[in-house]
Amino acid sequence: MFYFSLINDSIFQYIADQANLYATQVITDEADVKGTSRLHNWFPTDKNEIKKVFGLLSYMGIVKMPNIQAYWSREAMYKNSIASKVMTRNRFELLLRMLHFADNQDNPDNDRLHKIQPLIDKIVHNFKTSYEPSETCCIDESLISFRGRLIMRQYIRNKRHKYGIKVFKLCSKGGYTYNFKIYAGKNLDQGHTTPTSVVMSLFEPILDSGRTLVTDNWYTSVDLAKRLMDRQTYLLGTLRKNRRGLPKDLVNKKLKCGEIAALENQDGVTVISWNDKRNVLVLSTKPINTTVDTTNRRQKTVKNPEAIVAYNAGKSSVDISDQMTAYQTPLRRTFKWYRKLAVEIILNTAMVNAWIMYKETMNARISLLQFRKAVTYKLCQAQDDGLAEQPDAEMIPKRKRQKHEMGKSDYKKRRPCSRCYEKVRAEKGWKEARKLTRGRYYCKGCNGEPFFCLSCFNKFHRYETP
Repeated sequence: MFYFSLINDSIFQYIADQANLYATQVITDEADVKGTSRLHNWFPTDKNEIKKVFGLLSYMGIVKMPNIQAYWSREAMYKNSIASKVMTRNRFELLLRMLHFADNQDNPDNDRLHKIQPLIDKIVHNFKTSYEPSETCCIDESLISFRGRLIMRQYIRNKRHKYGIKVFKLCSKGGYTYNFKIYAGKNLDQGHTTPTSVVMSLFEPILDSGRTLVTDNWYTSVDLAKRLMDRQTYLLGTLRKNRRGLPKDLVNKKLKCGEIAALENQDGVTVISWNDKRNVLVLSTKPINTTVDTTNRRQKTVKNPEAIVAYNAGKSSVDISDQMTAYQTPLRRTFKWYRKLAVEIILNTAMVNAWIMYKETMNARISLLQFRKAVTYKLCQAQDDGLAEQPDAEMIPKRKRQKHEMGKSDYKKRRPCSRCYEKVRAEKGWKEARKLTRGRYYCKGCNGEPFFCLSCFNKFHRYETP
């Protein structure tokens, strides 16, 4: 399965090893463990049991209940047959408490991500090697909701969850997350948190390939455009007025609604100023200085710069990824920040990536919920026959509905209605059927392009499956 090519057995085995190590460290510290603690019932876990833990977490994202204990409740309102067949509640809560991703004793100085970075490196490597990104890519930041105490917690007011952990994402067209980086704070590593350094580090694996990068005004600058041009990469993005190297005459020029002005320097960097409701600055290193006709919200045809149209089309990649990961999310408020990051990457980002890979490779129409259910069943089974496979978990590609449209043939090529011909031939014979009126209209969507009269065309495609 595509999901298990991104989150493979080696990752689950690594998590199991770190959980066993962390449990040993906690149990041996007698000061923090009471004599009646359930930690004394701990026994080592393995990759199959870790799969079941993440399978249950994924199930909890699909089926929402008020708390974790409710999934094992015997009350009629909460009763289900999934959680109790996978593992006991005490074992699940104990494994969830011991879930760890790095050795606490191996803590480099000033490394705020040491508890999660080894796992991120493994997953990012699989993301890069399993998918070839499209010609147009986008870099933007996402926010994983977190309101607890954390020195690197960020506030972004235009996000749905305003407080959380910021993640820089490089997404391909369609929402596939090809590369990402966790923001650990500006004061920690000032040389690698500037907009230009973030872009160059994320885009490094696919530079020198003629791709186009779309960015917003926080990243876009003339310096970044020149550096990307030296690596055979185009840049398209909105601009801030106070960026260095911009032509002052163009920036300060007052335009009327719909007017466009542009200047290009000797290096091939073009700055476009366009007035819609206000002046908008766009930087482009691609030769797209023409205008195209588009339809606005009032269904009127207007002329917009081609750079604006291309920017709007390419900028949606990260937004699509964030939108898809928000559906059926298993994240809970009780998770520690590094566990929340791990669950977000393993059960949301990797799930969406695998879903995109499956659709493109198999050319199938399947919803994210259907795909997530199938992966959840596989995780909960984990080489155990205690949970039977459910029929609705099978990922059966939906057959694309044929588009039936009437076509008009040449005057010399005329045929009788195929439905009327068959009906008359069965009742009166072929001699009477040959006397039927010949028409020029046929169906372009049916196999063989049969001829129809208007009444038979509507009746056939409404009540029968071709």
